[in-house]
Amino acid sequence: MSDSQIFQLLGFVYLAAGLGLILNPGFYRALMDEFAVSPSRMYLSGIAVLAIGYVLIAVHNFWAWEWPVLITLIGWIGFIEGFIMVAFPDVMIKIINIFQRNDVLLKAEAWIALVLSGLFLYLGFMTGF
Repeated sequence: MSDSQIFQLLGFVYLAAGLGLILNPGFYRALMDEFAVSPSRMYLSGIAVLAIGYVLIAVHNFWAWEWPVLITLIGWIGFIEGFIMVAFPDVMIKIINIFQRNDVLLKAEAWIALVLSGLFLYLGFMTGF
C-alpha cells in the first residue's frame, strides 16, 4: 500500500470512530462495558491490534520529520496498545473505566479522532504521498 492509501484507510477509520462516539455515546459505553468484562474479547482484540500495529511498523518504519511518520507512530501506538491488552489486560480495563466515567474524555477522544481523520484524509487524497 502507498502512503496515500494508508492515510485514506486511517482517515476513514478515525472518521467512523469519531462520528460514532459523538452520535452514539451510549452504544460506545455499552461496548466498553462488555469489552471490560470479556477476557476473550480483550485477548482477541489485543492480538488484532498488536498484529495490525506490527504490520504498519514492518512495512512503514519511516522516521523523518515529514507527514508519513504519522503512519509509523500510529503503528507503534497500535502495537503497544495491543501488547498491553494481551499482556496486561487489567491496565486496559482501568483505562476503559476512566474513559467510561468521564464524559469530557469521551468527547475529547471523539473530537481528536475527527481532527485526525480530517488530517489523514487530506494527506491521503490531496497530497502526493
